[in-house]
Amino acid sequence: MADSVLRIIPIDPRHVPSALERAAAEDVLRQALPRADEIVSVVTHDVRFVDCGANFETVHCPRCGTDIGEWWTLAMEAAVEQHFMDLRITTPCCGRRTSLNDLTYSWAMGFARYKLEAMNPDVFDLPENIRQRLERIFGCRVRLIWAHI
Repeated sequence: MADSVLRIIPIDPRHVPSALERAAAEDVLRQALPRADEIVSVVTHDVRFVDCGANFETVHCPRCGTDIGEWWTLAMEAAVEQHFMDLRITTPCCGRRTSLNDLTYSWAMGFARYKLEAMNPDVFDLPENIRQRLERIFGCRVRLIWAHI
């Protein structure tokens, strides 16, 4: 059976919570997910793509809903080359100015320098009150990314 991971990232890809905020968030998640195999915080120097693993299916334009998966692959290659310094894009379908971080992914994905992970959390959803506590700790909205690896 594949492992599952709950990845929690700030909506702002460059936001990194302080060490105290990270520790508090880990404690909240440990209490909320006592059966998780492991809970860790990961901070990177650069923004990274935080994917949903084997859950990945499609990418759509947030304005018109067109499947832009093939174009997205090329946009991601260009973004990787510049180390995700600039995530701004213009969609090929309707010319919407947006961000790679704000596209509509069939399973949530995003970009971040910080992620909080729960390995095999043994739940299918994170209670809204826990999400809200994490957002208060971090001082920003968060995105939940459910990955199978």
